[in-house]
Amino acid sequence: MFAALNEFAQAAGAMVDEDRLAAALLDGIAGVVPHDASWLTLLDRDSNRHVVRAVRGDDVDPQAIGRDAQSYDGPAARAIRREVLIAERHVADSSKRAKSLPWKAKSGAMVAVPLIHDRVVLGTFVVGRVGPDAGFTDLE
Repeated sequence: MFAALNEFAQAAGAMVDEDRLAAALLDGIAGVVPHDASWLTLLDRDSNRHVVRAVRGDDVDPQAIGRDAQSYDGPAARAIRREVLIAERHVADSSKRAKSLPWKAKSGAMVAVPLIHDRVVLGTFVVGRVGPDAGFTDLE
């Protein structure tokens, strides 16, 4: 895992094509932590809002790209607000919160990681695994 993380960090640091950056970051994370779904939010400096910039995986709504991640109380919004990693179980239901997530899995586990630089949350990675017994290890 540490070798994959190092490889990812080097590739991300060398990325110069801003149009491909968000999708490339999600592809890189998939090589470090296996998962079924992921999305990336980034801070839009003009509006000062965190916006979904890329999605990856099955049952992820591609129309979520451009959506304000703070407009609902999902894991990305809590990671941004609290400035900490958020790990939680996911069970789809009819609530507004569940409908606003880009991920449409029936059940699983999600982890949202805030991307912080100079005490400013620049974005989040959210990864999810499908299934009622899905989870992530402490190392992951």
